[in-house]
Amino acid sequence: MTKLSTDDQSRFDKDNHIYDYVGGQMRSHRIGRGLTQAQVAKVIGISPQQYQKYEDAQSRCSLTSLETLATFYGVAFTAFLPEETSPPLMINEADLLARLVSSYSLLGSANKKLRLVQLVEA
Repeated sequence: MTKLSTDDQSRFDKDNHIYDYVGGQMRSHRIGRGLTQAQVAKVIGISPQQYQKYEDAQSRCSLTSLETLATFYGVAFTAFLPEETSPPLMINEADLLARLVSSYSLLGSANKKLRLVQLVEA
């Protein structure tokens, strides 16, 4: 068995955390509607045992199955996914403005400059 590097292990742990969350959401939606694992498994065309593995994060649910469940439950696909937990970026607005002005002056044609202004305004 190959040992994972520290970076790979960190990525693996993060992925498993996501699937713990996804499985919990699957369970929550199912129980909230009074359904059994067997009933939901039938909707996405898998065995009840495989569905149980999804809820327990022992196996990874396909995106197609999540999309089918979202449609079945009448919720957005993202209802099964965790919110972004990355720390907010530190932005130096003066630097950004200087970069924008510099880029604007390099565009040359008036049409390109107009498109940039329209993009910024949007």
